[in-house]
Order: sequence, then C-alpha cells, then structure tokens
Amino acid sequence: MDAARRAAREGRDPLTGILARDRLLEEVARAVAGAERFGEPVAVCVLDLDQFRLVNDTHGYAAGDRLLASAAAAMRGRLRATDALGRIGADEFAVVLPRTDAEAARAVAGDLLAAVRDRARGPAAEGREVRLTASVGVAAVEPGQPATAAAVLARADYAMLTAKLAGRDRLAVAEPDGHDGRGGDHLSWAARVREALETGGLDLHAQPIVPLAHTRAPLRYELLVRLRDAPELASAELVGAAERFGQIQAVDGWMVTRAIGLLTETEGTILHVNLAAASIGDPELMTFVERTVLAAGIAPGRLVFEVTETAAIADVAAARRTVERLRATGCRFALDDFGAGFASFGFLKQLPFDVLKIDGEFVRDLPGSLVDRLAVEAMVGIARGLGVTTVAEYVSGDETVALLRELGVDHAQGYHVGAPRPAADVFP
Repeated sequence: MDAARRAAREGRDPLTGILARDRLLEEVARAVAGAERFGEPVAVCVLDLDQFRLVNDTHGYAAGDRLLASAAAAMRGRLRATDALGRIGADEFAVVLPRTDAEAARAVAGDLLAAVRDRARGPAAEGREVRLTASVGVAAVEPGQPATAAAVLARADYAMLTAKLAGRDRLAVAEPDGHDGRGGDHLSWAARVREALETGGLDLHAQPIVPLAHTRAPLRYELLVRLRDAPELASAELVGAAERFGQIQAVDGWMVTRAIGLLTETEGTILHVNLAAASIGDPELMTFVERTVLAAGIAPGRLVFEVTETAAIADVAAARRTVERLRATGCRFALDDFGAGFASFGFLKQLPFDVLKIDGEFVRDLPGSLVDRLAVEAMVGIARGLGVTTVAEYVSGDETVALLRELGVDHAQGYHVGAPRPAADVFP
C-alpha cells in the first residue's frame, strides 16, 4: 500500500501527516462531548496561514507544499501528545486542546504563532528562503457551558478572521457570546462587509485571462473583490468570510452589478464573475441578475459566471436551473478548478458549461510531470470535442506557457501572465 492510500486509510493528510479534515472534526466532537460529560474545559484553535496563495503564485506549488509540511511539523512540535492537530483546508489547520481553559489556550496559540513564524520556512526559486506567518483564533468551553462542536469551531474560525483583519501574525480569543475578545473595538466581519456594501467600501480588481494563440481574441478579465479599508486582504479571504457569515449573496450581487456596468462602458471585453453556492441557490438573487442582464442589453458571451465543482455539487438541480436560466439571457458559464474533484467530468454531462478552467494542480508542475501533461492534454481534447474554451489557472513560468500553447490550451491565468489590478486602472 502506497503512502497516500495508507494516510487516507488512517484519516491523515498525505502531505503533512497530521489528521485530515474529517478525522479532526471527529476529535472536536469527541472533545466537546467529553468536556460536557466530565465537567472539564476544552479549547479549539483555528489557524490560517497568512497570504499563502501569494506564496503559491510567486514561488510555485512545490515550494508551497514544502511550507505546508514545515508549518505542520512546527506546530506539532509545540503540542502535547493528547492534543489533536489537523488540516481542515488548503492552508487552514485546527487544534483540539482537551482539559484547557481560555487562558491556557491563548498561551498555546501564541506558541503556535511563534512556531510558524520561526520554523515554517523553506527554499524557493533562485536560492531565496520563504517564511510564513499565521493568524489564530481561539474558542474555549468552560465546565457547565453548553456547546456543540460546530459552534465551537465557528467561534474559533470567527476569531481567526478577526485576527487576520487586525493585521495578521496575531491571535484573537472568542468570547462565549460570539464577540472577538477585543472589547468590541472593531466591527465583526459580517458587519464590516455589510457596512462596506452600504457605504461603497468594496473595491473591484481585475486579473487578465491571456489568450495563448496569436489571435485577436477579445480581452478577458476575472473580477475580484477587495475591502477598501483592508486592501491587503486577499479576495479569497474576504469571500470566505462573506460565505461564513451569510453575506455572500450581497457581495455576489454587488459584483454582478459592477460587472454589467463595466460591460456597458466597454466594447468587446469579456468579464468573468464568481458565483458562490449560496448565490446559485438563491432565487431572488438570480431573478435580480436575470433582469439586470436583460435590461443592460449585454451582447451574448460577454458575461461569464464561474462556478466551482463544490458550488455545483451542493445542489446539482438548482445549479442546472440557474445555468439554463442565465444562459438564456446570453450569459456563459465556466466550470472553475476543473479536474480538482472526482465529479468534474460528470458535471460536463449534467451542466452546459462554456469554459473549463483547468485546476492549478495540473498546471503548477507541468514542465516536470508527464502525468500532468497527459491530464491537460485529455482535458483539452474533451473541451475541443464539446466546443468549450479552456483556461489554465496558476500559470507560473514561461516554460509552462510554452507547454500549454503546445497542448492547445486557449488561455492562461496567473501572476506570471498578469496580476490583479484595480479595475479603475484597467478600465479608466
């Protein structure tokens, strides 16, 4: 049995060797239940690596993987044998601390921050060293305090986001009533996003999607959202917060409105806008999008909605209704992160997509991986047979660009071919 299969069988993450998401969630549930039964405190920490996507984009995924493993090893060295450490997201970790109150958990969180800062490092291109920092949220349950595993994790997650917004490389402790432990001196994420929507506090950025063939193809851009008073915050972090706290439909509606405004002011440009699972399943929002598109008279094909496999699989029937309804107005759809999950090819039979965005997992090591080349070649062949446009994500070098062109990929996207810029600069 190979190492990956053995790790999966043991409920461990193959890359880092620590607990995988499902096993870690089981540990959270077991610890919370045990604390209630025996009248002992328990704490959970959620830790997210700061600006990790930028590491992948700038230094490559191989360097990113080494840093993830380094961060996991650094944290594991600061924990007790009775503590449980797991990877619950691409660059997100959680720690279960049995028999630990809030004050002791704060000290552990500080140790974890120091461990990542001091020991999570690795070589990158041209002999440079890459170092990481992290943001940590802590949620504790005292004896006699009612709690569920989901609620404790949500509080720790909220506190982590609070720490990140406060400047990164720091920690925040959630109070039982849901406040962030900083005396209420700044707004919650949900309130920050809501206030930004109401007062014009969101900014729009655009990242180019570059044609690889030497043709006069229309300019394409993916639109990204930023928080104006925290411009350093990545779009993915802001969107993740909006999803966690029920604000994503409002954000997606804002994005669609701005995209249509830009399309009416330009000629020929194609804009890509992401739709979250909650937005796809929201009939009111989809009616608003449909009416806005029709009222603007956008030429067919100029507005492309990107949907991830995760979003589509949440409710395939709802996704199909949304795709068919908006395609009837002239909008087009892209299946984002194509190939990342087991169901990707199945979605091609169930949903009428117009663009396949090949997941960076198959692009990042393309020059040195025969398997990745064969996978990309197969995806391109299927896309061509279906008359679908292809986009390779996370393109990080000239050699990769040349290979993608050779394999017949239509477009490339990534910091190497174009970083996100304020939309006001791209569309003056």
